[in-house]
Amino acid sequence: MLDHLRRRRIILPAVSLIEPLAWRAYREVEGEALKQLAGSLRPLQRSELDDLLMPAIEAEDHNLLWLRRPIGAPGARGMNDLMDRMDLIRGFELNPAATEGVSPMLLRQLAARGARHPYNTCATTRQKSAWGSSLPFY
Repeated sequence: MLDHLRRRRIILPAVSLIEPLAWRAYREVEGEALKQLAGSLRPLQRSELDDLLMPAIEAEDHNLLWLRRPIGAPGARGMNDLMDRMDLIRGFELNPAATEGVSPMLLRQLAARGARHPYNTCATTRQKSAWGSSLPFY
């Protein structure tokens, strides 16, 4: 946008005007990406992702906290835990083509946001946003 104004030799507006425009454009692109990612999910995948957001009732329940938990000390137990996590993620059968057209940088940002926020925040977020920001994390 700024390059276009410079090429046309238009005086640049104040930063206080440009910044809200840039944020609005960013939010629009992010919203479209989340809509694309969430739209690629089948109903079964959506319910499985919703189940991950639920708190664990029993010790063997697998949820988002279990996926985020550090692996721990190297050894057979840690490797088995890692393999269980990978099996769970692969079981969702997510379509890699769903990310086509979405900037890799935006995917990394969404994944970082999903990794930062506790699962109860994700559970209260609007569904499309929660599903969309969960996918890059996996």
